[in-house]
Amino acid sequence: MRRFLRFLIPGSLLSAALYLTAARAVAPWMRGAVNWLDAHMTYLVLGGLALALTQAAARGGLRRWRSRRGGAPVRRPRGNGNNTP
Repeated sequence: MRRFLRFLIPGSLLSAALYLTAARAVAPWMRGAVNWLDAHMTYLVLGGLALALTQAAARGGLRRWRSRRGGAPVRRPRGNGNNTP
């Protein structure tokens, strides 16, 4: 564990410093995009929720349609626990 922490802490500090340096370098060019995202964030969140609800409704409708049609439900193979991703 000590060997792991010996590499983890300096690596985390280095990556944080690199991210902050890159953010400062790109900040002037991205200011317009960030302001646009900030101004339209409500619509983006509502659009994402609408897409998620549409997908859930479509899956439910497809499941109902398959059950009415009388087809066998789609069966997914079940693992034994040793070969799960």
